[in-house]
Amino acid sequence: MMRPRERLLSDGAQALSDAELLAIFLRSGSKTRNAIELSQDLLQSCGGMRALLFSNLEEFSKINGLG
Repeated sequence: MMRPRERLLSDGAQALSDAELLAIFLRSGSKTRNAIELSQDLLQSCGGMRALLFSNLEEFSKINGLG
């Protein structure tokens, strides 16, 4: 299975989910969870990619493994 960054290069951004695109931005996960899992939690907590743009530090601090 290819990593999100590899898929971005080979298939383009349209082939990736929002969580995979965000995982590329995060670059790495935590000790217990990978970047995609953290991205999924962040998107769920914020209410999606659009809402993420208007989120604040408080929203990010709710996600275990970020920061």
